[in-house]
Amino acid sequence: TTASGAVVTVKNTSEENTKQAVAQLATVAGVSAEEAKTYSAAVAIDVSAAEAGDVTLNIAGIKAGDAVIVLHKCSVHGWEKLPATVGNGTITVAFHNYSPVIIFVKAGAASPKTADAGITTAAAVAVIAIAALAVSKKKFA
Repeated sequence: TTASGAVVTVKNTSEENTKQAVAQLATVAGVSAEEAKTYSAAVAIDVSAAEAGDVTLNIAGIKAGDAVIVLHKCSVHGWEKLPATVGNGTITVAFHNYSPVIIFVKAGAASPKTADAGITTAAAVAVIAIAALAVSKKKFA
């Protein structure tokens, strides 16, 4: 839940959203096409809540210092890169609204179980691991 008690829900996103994010990775994230190839879509989910804020996702295999890019399909701006903080087993993302989110992990960063298992399996693992969503309210200008 959010700081004010709003419920946050997480589910798998569509394969089409994942394909769009993969196609937009270099442009939206500001990395070269060559650099974009070193990232794989490890988690593909839809996040929704009644208010904006920071969402901490529990994701097995992620550790502090891993290179991660979070792309979000904003209903206003289209695909955008969101700032994220990576911890041991967590990624905290600041949302200004909610919708599909694709988390890309640089090759060799996450454990093989997370990064190499494929998008569908990794998303399912993430949804199960997200049983404990920690959300804190954050004001946006």
